[in-house]
Amino acid sequence: VVESGSMQPRIKVGDVILSSPEHDAKKLLGHVTVFADPDASRAGTVKSHRVVKINPDGTLVTKGDANPTVDPTPVPMSDVKGIGRLLVRWVGLPLIWVQNGAWLKLALLVLTLWVAAVLVVRDHDEPAADNDDETDPGDDDDETNDDVDGAVWVATPRHRASSVLRSTGWRVGAMAN
Repeated sequence: VVESGSMQPRIKVGDVILSSPEHDAKKLLGHVTVFADPDASRAGTVKSHRVVKINPDGTLVTKGDANPTVDPTPVPMSDVKGIGRLLVRWVGLPLIWVQNGAWLKLALLVLTLWVAAVLVVRDHDEPAADNDDETDPGDDDDETNDDVDGAVWVATPRHRASSVLRSTGWRVGAMAN
């Protein structure tokens, strides 16, 4: 989880960088690299900065995109965890909020997730009423579907899709190409 703004504007606090192993220093040059922080005061932490130079001894010079100068301690290749491959936005924000004591933001997130879970659990189709007068939609004698080639069906609950799609002007059910 990114904990500082040293890589802004592209990588923000709370983002997560997924990396894959890379042992070739030349392939790391110019890319965001994940490595063990060489700063003795931050031993045991992981850092993600861009490699801006390879020293003659094979160590890497790194720099945060938002920092005015390069990092003071070069990174040995043995400390490199990998090259950044995928950035996942905001997924680490709850951890940052806990670390900083931003309890209101965390509570709002938990409340939002709880409300969403309740709505998903309650979202179900009403059981169809038995009506002997209705034709079976899968019946081959139903002439309404014979005229439609390449039909597109909305795959959401009928009562929800109907109201949402009608409000946007979309038709619900089968539509001809």
